[in-house]
Amino acid sequence: EEDLKEIAAGYELREIIARASLRALDSTDPVIHERIGYLGWLVANEKLDIRLAVRAAASKNGIYHEKVGILTDALGDTIAFTGSANETGSAWYSNFESIDVFRSWFPHEAERVAEKVAAFERLWNNTTSGLDVLPFPDALRKRLVRLAPANPPTQDVEAAPKPRHDSRKLRDYQTHAIDAWFQAGTRGILSMATGTGKTYTAICAAKQLLETKHHVATVVVVPFVHLGVQWADELRSLGFDDIVMAYGSRDSWWPKLSAIRTQMAFGLSQKHLVVVTTTDTFSSDSFQHGMKDLWPKTLLIADEMHNLGAPKALAALPSATPYRLGLSATPERWFDDEGTNALSDYFGDAVFSLPLREAIGKYLTNYEYHPILIPLTDDELEDYHSITRNLSRMWFVKKKNDEQQSAFKSLLFKRARLLGNAKLKIAELARLMPSHQETTHSIFYCGGGRDADDDRQLDKVLTLLGVDLRMRVHSFTSEEAIEERRELLDDFESGKLQGLGER
Repeated sequence: EEDLKEIAAGYELREIIARASLRALDSTDPVIHERIGYLGWLVANEKLDIRLAVRAAASKNGIYHEKVGILTDALGDTIAFTGSANETGSAWYSNFESIDVFRSWFPHEAERVAEKVAAFERLWNNTTSGLDVLPFPDALRKRLVRLAPANPPTQDVEAAPKPRHDSRKLRDYQTHAIDAWFQAGTRGILSMATGTGKTYTAICAAKQLLETKHHVATVVVVPFVHLGVQWADELRSLGFDDIVMAYGSRDSWWPKLSAIRTQMAFGLSQKHLVVVTTTDTFSSDSFQHGMKDLWPKTLLIADEMHNLGAPKALAALPSATPYRLGLSATPERWFDDEGTNALSDYFGDAVFSLPLREAIGKYLTNYEYHPILIPLTDDELEDYHSITRNLSRMWFVKKKNDEQQSAFKSLLFKRARLLGNAKLKIAELARLMPSHQETTHSIFYCGGGRDADDDRQLDKVLTLLGVDLRMRVHSFTSEEAIEERRELLDDFESGKLQGLGER
């Protein structure tokens, strides 16, 4: 606004434009700052000349927004173009853009080329009506040259490899797990206890596969969003930068997925496509449609793979995928032999197993496990026996139809919720915690759903701990935004938060 006032007052237009342009170079964004340096290198090496075009009536609205280009080779043949088509996968695949191109060596196009060349010359020489075309300000040129790198840039700053600080090395058992997966034809299940590094092992297996299969995409399926965030962090620490986080609104991930997919299809992208998605999104029609052309050259990694045993998720598993890796501490699905067998048929056998009893004391720290038995109330016990009797009757039906199978699973969930929300758990927690008010790094797993009083167990636990005992605790569920979950985990790790409540 200050510039416009000076223009209206008759100040020297060139000086005003020079100051405004210098301000534009003072970006605090390191990516923009480095890209400006690329322009500086071209200017310093006399490969680029710049002039500035502004509307002659600069105090009014409107800008010079024309796109025109003239290219001439050593033989004098010329191409002229007008219009704009962004050179990105998303523009080619998703946008509505147009560009006109004319060639001097075709008689019916030569006249149009000559017109475009003449128009450009008038523009460059400042004889175009309605425009002021100014020489590039000397101060601006000097600033660009100062920002120029010593050597010509070879790749964009965002594509340049970033330094890695991951100093981990594969443990012997992790190497054995990867070798077993390759020996099984890059299909199989790693049944490894929680804490033994399934994620790290799987990513290292993917990196080894990509050393020989350069145009393979990787899709990681997780049951929950917060696990997807952890996977993305681990992937980045091991060199995978361009990650599509596919969950939630389709608009938040579809454009990036379709852009990279298009670039891969045309062989235009040197980046490796990595998609991290949730079970729900993976099973959706939109995701399956978006990946259909890539399934034949995709590595599918399923974390907590037993979650893919539900009918909808099973139906979404792509038959064309050649590379399959299932991960779970417990690959078997409870009371669902059919789902367990279907997952085994798809991913293959458990090619490597490291159960908890073998890992503790050798690969995992020793810990003490003190179960405290909580009795059910009379009402809860009556409901438990009633549900169990119904389950027992249904169990002996050898061939359950879909309706019976659904009813059976519904009863299993109902009984699990009853146990998870047992009322006397809160009373026992209230008895235990006063002597542990100063402890840190505590996790409180709570039952899902609501109890008979329509209260969530998580809310009762947080009230007891945070209000009654004044402990520093917070919920950690899907209701918290991703960034908030990152902050919560950081506070939990540092001890700023004593505990997290999950369900």
